[in-house]
Amino acid sequence: MRKGNLIIAVVVLALVAAFVFFAFKDKFKANTGGTDTATSAEEGVGLENNGAKAVKTQPKEVVFNGIEFLPSILEAKKGDVVTFKNTGEKNVWPASDLHPTHKDYPGSDIKKCVTNEKTKIFDACGGLKTGESWSFQFDEIGAWTYHDHLSAKLTGTIVVK
Repeated sequence: MRKGNLIIAVVVLALVAAFVFFAFKDKFKANTGGTDTATSAEEGVGLENNGAKAVKTQPKEVVFNGIEFLPSILEAKKGDVVTFKNTGEKNVWPASDLHPTHKDYPGSDIKKCVTNEKTKIFDACGGLKTGESWSFQFDEIGAWTYHDHLSAKLTGTIVVK
C-alpha cells in the first residue's frame, strides 16, 4: 500500500511541476528580441516598428465589471496595447504586481506615478471611474500579473509572447 501511495504522490508532483512550468515559462524566459509578425490584415491592426521588421499588433481589452477582470488571463503579442475598461459601479486601479509597490513589470514602480515616467509604467496611477479606460503597451515578453490597487485581491494576468 505504501508503494502505491508513493507512486501516486510522484505522479501528482510531476503533474504540478509540468503545470507550473508551462503556465509560467514565458515569465522566466530571457527576452531574445524575437518578434511575431502578422501575415494578414485580419491578424492585426496598428503597425509597430521593431528594428527592421514591421510587426502588426492586435488591440486587446480587459473589462472590470465591478467584480472581476475579464478575461482574467489575456494573451497578447509583444507591442500590443491592452486597454483596461471599467464597466462596474466602483473605481478600479489596474497596476502591475506586487502590491503595493507595482514593480513586477520591468521599469514600473508606483513612485513613478508622480513623475514624467508615469506614461511608461504598467500602472493606471489612479482609480478609473465607471466608463473610463486606460491603456498600456506591453513591450516585454512574459506573464505579467496585475491587481486592482484599490482591492488587491482582484487580480489578472497578461501573457505577452
